Amino acid sequence: QSLPRCKTQQDILDGNQQGSPDTFDREWVPNSCRLVPLNPFTWTDHSKCQVTIVLIGDSHIRNLFTATVNGLRGSSAFAEAHAGSEDKD
Repeated sequence: QSLPRCKTQQDILDGNQQGSPDTFDREWVPNSCRLVPLNPFTWTDHSKCQVTIVLIGDSHIRNLFTATVNGLRGSSAFAEAHAGSEDKD
């Protein structure tokens, strides 16, 4: 039997970590509900609403946005660098 999807933050926080305590490969699992998988195709197929996320800020926010987009696209690694001083003139 499949658990219902988590609806509140408290539902999510009521859980425990599963996996080997000797490694970083551990996963948080709620006790009474299930999380939406962090897979861009599964997540968007199962989402009930479409939202717009706005990030306003400096280069750190740009890096956060880039990392989020690349993560949702399934990229295992990416690199982005600031322009050198000679490129800014």
